[in-house]
Amino acid sequence: MTPDLHLFQIYYDDATRAAIDPDFQPLDNSRNERPDWFEYWPIHNHLQRQPLDDDSYYGFFSPKFRDKTWLTGAKVRAFIAAQPGADVYTFSPTPDEACFYANVFEQGQSAHPGLVEVAQAFFDDIKLGVDLRRVVMDVRTSVYANYFVARGSFWRRWYAIFECCHAHAENPASPLHEKLCAITRYRTPVQMKIFLMERVVSTLLATTPGLKVVNYPPFEMPLSEESWLPYFDNLVAMDASKLAFLQTGNEIYMTAFRNTQKAVWSTLQRKFAQGK
Repeated sequence: MTPDLHLFQIYYDDATRAAIDPDFQPLDNSRNERPDWFEYWPIHNHLQRQPLDDDSYYGFFSPKFRDKTWLTGAKVRAFIAAQPGADVYTFSPTPDEACFYANVFEQGQSAHPGLVEVAQAFFDDIKLGVDLRRVVMDVRTSVYANYFVARGSFWRRWYAIFECCHAHAENPASPLHEKLCAITRYRTPVQMKIFLMERVVSTLLATTPGLKVVNYPPFEMPLSEESWLPYFDNLVAMDASKLAFLQTGNEIYMTAFRNTQKAVWSTLQRKFAQGK
């Protein structure tokens, strides 16, 4: 029996409305009432108004989904149909970032200084029980841009965390308000809460035993930059080291990961310095 798939693509204006993939349902954010929440606002509104069925599947994609993944909605549907029964399906781009960093928060810290501190304070407040400086994520559990499809039961957990984040961010009296609403560097001014929420799905995948997760082949997805291509084998080796650590708990594999990370980064810095 084919599961119910509710796959949405968010639009902001006539141009993004016209560009919606025919295999996705339009999700209206044309009023853009809360631009500080970006695409979380229409997701929030939808989940608030529409009851979730625990065994149906839901996904919420940005207008840039095809550009970032090279995938169509038809390919997403076909991939899910070919591998039924999972709890979560991921379609995450930029496998280089998933490989090169120990987890998505370490990657986020490099682009948005202070993210780890903010996220740790928030997760401690909601008693999620995760140490972001120690948790290890490989390409199976690293999801960028919220490109995933999951059962309603998973989205229910995700939404409960969003509601906690929303409550703190909207309340000036909350001790977390200032941290969550702090502006971080990006193409445009963005509050830290956005980059925290982008990483919630990865946190749940990495810390929830028993989830059945199916990944669209990560190494078939676009890299963040073509400059990573000469280091592709290094990236694969780094991810393999993380996987070996997760399977055995032996720290020697994380030492190997860090050594490769340091060597690749040193090479990149030399090239940057030479203008190559």
